[in-house]
Amino acid sequence: DFSNVTYRKIIQIIPQLDPTLQGMTLPSVIQESYQDPITGAIHPLKRIQKTYCMGDLLAEEKVFDAEGKYCYSTRYEYNDRRQLISETDPLG
Repeated sequence: DFSNVTYRKIIQIIPQLDPTLQGMTLPSVIQESYQDPITGAIHPLKRIQKTYCMGDLLAEEKVFDAEGKYCYSTRYEYNDRRQLISETDPLG
C-alpha cells in the first residue's frame, strides 16, 4: 500500500562469499535504490564496494553513483594491533 508514501528506500547488502578472499561473509557490496510509489519502478541511488585486508579489516570503500560510474574511494590502514591508524578520504 503506497498511499501516503513519498518514496521507498531499498538497501541491499551482498556478502563476500569467496573463501579465497578476505572478509568472508562481510558486506562486499551495498546497493541503495528507491522505488517510485506511482510506477513501482526501482531506481538506483548508489553502490558501495568494500574490500578487506588481513584479519578481515576494512581496507577500502569505493563509491559509485546511480549510473554505476566510479566517484571516490576511502582507504583504511591498521597497525599490528588491528587499530586504525590512517583513513584517507577522497580529498587525501
